Amino acid sequence: MTSQQYPPPDQDNFQRTEQGPLPNPDFLRRYEEISPGSAEQIIKMWEQQVAHRQQLELEVAKSEIRTARFGIAYALLLNIAILIGAFVLILNGHDTIGGLLAIVNITSLLGSVILNATMRPRTRPPINRSANPSSARNDAAQ
Repeated sequence: MTSQQYPPPDQDNFQRTEQGPLPNPDFLRRYEEISPGSAEQIIKMWEQQVAHRQQLELEVAKSEIRTARFGIAYALLLNIAILIGAFVLILNGHDTIGGLLAIVNITSLLGSVILNATMRPRTRPPINRSANPSSARNDAAQ
């Protein structure tokens, strides 16, 4: 059996892993040396990928907004229908059932509004009044 000789390891025999949107400029330079115009193609592909990703994210956001709006509209219509039904029941002499239906409907509606207001993640950090320059001026004037 003969053993095969392998070349000594150098930088080209190792895999490099880097993070970031684009390859290392040294690699782009090397690509350009090997195949002129390849660095520009790599950057164009990256730009196209970024534009594609942003378009997908925009479509997802629009879809979520549309779904939320439909949900709100349907919930509003359902609550109005239930309240009209409760009012009709009360007018037809079914005060207990109509009143109970109206109370349950209004309570659940208020509960969902309160729950939504308390469970919604904050989109902005709370205002730090001590770091606000206008409040510092107001404090100094007093």
